[in-house]
Amino acid sequence: MKQICRYCNGLEALEICCPACDGQLQDCGTLQEALGPYAPYEENSMVHAQFDCAHQVYCPNCNIEYLYSVPD
Repeated sequence: MKQICRYCNGLEALEICCPACDGQLQDCGTLQEALGPYAPYEENSMVHAQFDCAHQVYCPNCNIEYLYSVPD
């Protein structure tokens, strides 16, 4: 059985720092959500094969977007 993402389900807030400036990164949602409306439901897609749950995070100070893969 797959584990649920604690960030997607509101169990915890995603609080990580920017590797460049050490500022707080903003959670912009999952990579699957950004790829299209049906992407989270496509079990055999390439994205799900590579990432269980990956969140896009953004640093407003550096204007850089990162991909954060949620560990199991």
